[in-house]
Amino acid sequence: MGSFWERLVQPQIFLLMLPRFPDFERAVRNPHWRDAIANGQYILFPRSAYDEIGGHVAVQAEVVEDMALAMLVKREGKQLRIRSVVDDLHTRMYRSLAGIIEGWSKNIVVGGWLSVPPSLGGAVAPVAIAAGVSLCIASPVVLFAGLVGWVAGPLLLWSAVVYGVSVAIWMYFTHAMHGPPQYGFLYPLGALVGAYIFLRSWRRGQNVEWKGRRYTVRAHSEMP
Repeated sequence: MGSFWERLVQPQIFLLMLPRFPDFERAVRNPHWRDAIANGQYILFPRSAYDEIGGHVAVQAEVVEDMALAMLVKREGKQLRIRSVVDDLHTRMYRSLAGIIEGWSKNIVVGGWLSVPPSLGGAVAPVAIAAGVSLCIASPVVLFAGLVGWVAGPLLLWSAVVYGVSVAIWMYFTHAMHGPPQYGFLYPLGALVGAYIFLRSWRRGQNVEWKGRRYTVRAHSEMP
């Protein structure tokens, strides 16, 4: 994370993934294929296993192909393992705010569709947006209102406590991602950008744009 926006927004996106994958190293070991996850920048296969599942050709119609490939591994009865090696390997996903918005708009909602049953797919984006707004944006807005004299009493105290705890959480997580911990104080701005990305991705639905190309992906109701 080299730029201001990377350090502000990338931790927001990754922390929001934790409720779905709180222990991803353990989750991929269970038999449930929807718990599969992978990082497209670094995947290792025995050649025989790769060929047996059809390789990337088998997921050529997928936008979130790394996750789809990991799910295919488990569905074919093969073993999937994932390791956190943040001290040994690094990748810079995006280099600007525009790149962050374009990249995550492409796959954040579609990836959510893949990881839950089709019956729940329609709830992925609205639940994520509602949770993000209530947990990350509401308290600083109320705190600002209190500082200008619009709010007082218990509500102001609540907002100050929640904001303080949230800052501590974001400072810790940003530091864990090798970013400057002081960015935790600006987490409401990052949350606003994250909410915009979710809304943008949700609004596009099956229509995906990436690097000047346009794709139409399956609806969540059509996913297995």
